[in-house]
Amino acid sequence: MVGQPAASNAVAVLSEVGVDMREHRARQLTWQLASRADLILTMTARQKQTIESLFPVMCGRIFPVRGFDHMDIDDPMGLSLSAFRQCRESLTVGIDYWVERLGKFNVRSADRHRDDAAHVKGVAQ
Repeated sequence: MVGQPAASNAVAVLSEVGVDMREHRARQLTWQLASRADLILTMTARQKQTIESLFPVMCGRIFPVRGFDHMDIDDPMGLSLSAFRQCRESLTVGIDYWVERLGKFNVRSADRHRDDAAHVKGVAQ
């Protein structure tokens, strides 16, 4: 629900790991938000499909956070604190994967830019 704060159980389980969500408010994914994103991570493959159908130009930038192991993450809304902890842990695994993957991409990108700069410098001499 647009404008609504995070669920109290979400706030509680994230505070256990040092994340403060008290100021968070839900927002609708709009074309303006989507078009500024280099990457959109979803909790489920179905969410990915829905976003791609709404914003076809974003295909290739939308992935399920646990797509690497084909695991959807169920929305714990209305469930127990335990379900929210399980969701948090599953998201953590997925986010850790993406951080590592993007870190490797950035290293390769930096190496490529360095190689390109060296090549340009060599050509200019």
